[in-house]
Amino acid sequence: MDKLNFNDFKRTFTYKDKYKKVGFVAFPKAMFFDERLSVYHLKVAGILEIHAFSGKKQCFPSLATIAIEAAISKPTVIKCLNELQSLGYIEIEKKHRKVNHYYLKFW
Repeated sequence: MDKLNFNDFKRTFTYKDKYKKVGFVAFPKAMFFDERLSVYHLKVAGILEIHAFSGKKQCFPSLATIAIEAAISKPTVIKCLNELQSLGYIEIEKKHRKVNHYYLKFW
């Protein structure tokens, strides 16, 4: 069996069935008016918010999951995560050979 590459997986993923039609994501207004943040930053932050445990403000989606659900490349996800952390919006706990844990600090 051939390996499934990221772009093939992205095309077969049915994101709309999982999240698009149910619920909402809330952000502080300050994030929308922060000129340092791009649409990509907001998409990544939104995906983290979707995956956050209720009331706990932590999550651990993989980089591939974030990239697929935000419809952006993995390098862009990594860049946005690092910038969101340096701006104080999230905290990243790196796990060796495991999925990182993300703590939302924008609330």
